[in-house]
Amino acid sequence: MPPHARGGRDRTGVLPAASNAASCTGRLRSSRYAPPGGPGKSPARPGHPGIPGARRAHATSPRGHGERATPCPCQGAAGPGRGPPPGRTHPWLWPAALPDPVSEDGHPQGGTSAAGQHPPRGLGHDILGRARGHAPPPHPSSAWSDRVTTWQDLPRRLREDAQTDLGRVHTAIPLPTGAPWTAALLHTKYGCYYLKACPALEPAALSAVREQWAAAVIPSPPVPTPSLVWSSNDHGWATMIFEYIDGRHPDLTPGSPDIPAVTETLNVLAEDMSPYNDRSIPPVSESIYRLLLSSQVMLNDPELPDWELYDAALDFGRGLKPAALDCGDMLLHGDLRRSKLLFADGEDGEQVYVLDWSRIARGAAFIEPVMFALRLIQAGHSPQQAEMLLMGVFTWDDAPPDQVTALIATWTLHNLHAARYGPDETRNTRSAAAQEGRSWLHHRFAPLL
Repeated sequence: MPPHARGGRDRTGVLPAASNAASCTGRLRSSRYAPPGGPGKSPARPGHPGIPGARRAHATSPRGHGERATPCPCQGAAGPGRGPPPGRTHPWLWPAALPDPVSEDGHPQGGTSAAGQHPPRGLGHDILGRARGHAPPPHPSSAWSDRVTTWQDLPRRLREDAQTDLGRVHTAIPLPTGAPWTAALLHTKYGCYYLKACPALEPAALSAVREQWAAAVIPSPPVPTPSLVWSSNDHGWATMIFEYIDGRHPDLTPGSPDIPAVTETLNVLAEDMSPYNDRSIPPVSESIYRLLLSSQVMLNDPELPDWELYDAALDFGRGLKPAALDCGDMLLHGDLRRSKLLFADGEDGEQVYVLDWSRIARGAAFIEPVMFALRLIQAGHSPQQAEMLLMGVFTWDDAPPDQVTALIATWTLHNLHAARYGPDETRNTRSAAAQEGRSWLHHRFAPLL
């Protein structure tokens, strides 16, 4: 019997050895919007949203006479029949009730979200506001992105601590993963394990800490997820070691026999991940804070194609309401996609495992099927087909149409923003994602325009 199976606490003294967590793929990617100066740095130009292309619409004259400064170029006059009216902003884009916003990689940001006040701190010089038409600044790359980090590259004391509980690692096979993560398949005499680690000073390390926390609260069984058998936040690394599950990612293309099992997994999550009333779990509205900011930037662009479509979709429900997103008591995965699902042999045939719970949050149950439908469209389904496939998911049946439409619009605008200002290597992917969201909006809303 492996040492870690003998009971007791893990090496950190925090998580029980038999805890369950969510990921054995290591495919988390840290945000490329991370500040070059590190977390906690104040923006050089307070008063501007910490988003590329964003600037305040008005400001008090530095002469102190109270006159308005020239409006931001990105809020220029709208052409006939398109673009935002001068000075218009959507009130939902700066909600006052979003405490402690976080970025896409889970890195907490300070500051406040109230309109006209200072933007969240810690976003860094690379994402300060720029006038529309100016090239965005280059995105900083991780110090670990130019090398392949293996098991042997990890600190010796960290490896010794892990082997004390797992047994001696006689073979370590590096696995592909995005910087700054390290992933490897570890073979010991007791079995095979999956290693996932990140330098503790990287912003993405907070995702690892969040995933370690998720291991303690996810009810497994019945939620199908790999077990976290060892974890540590010592020696300068956030490290997790999971049971290894040999499986395959599902086929989500039209006509695939895998889709019914995946949609049934959505029902399993809805049944077994709620109710969960612990108020210490971050609400899902924090996770979409950045989506709201980047959406405002795009809506302020008078040249934005289909501006009327996004404007109407958001006005349909008076905007995306954080209160509507947070009103539920379900634990949400937040990023269900093909790479986060695994088909593996089980007692009753193939079992669907859900991986990577680093974005776990508390909120309304309808968010999960909405975000998964976008993945179905990405896999080649039409919006109508995607909605039909979700008809058996009861959290989809109860979804409020106005908030579904607003969430799709916000997600699409966010991807349009990332396609314009994001790192070069992801712009094509973001542009394609925005096209899929736009096609769904056309299906749901264009006939009403």
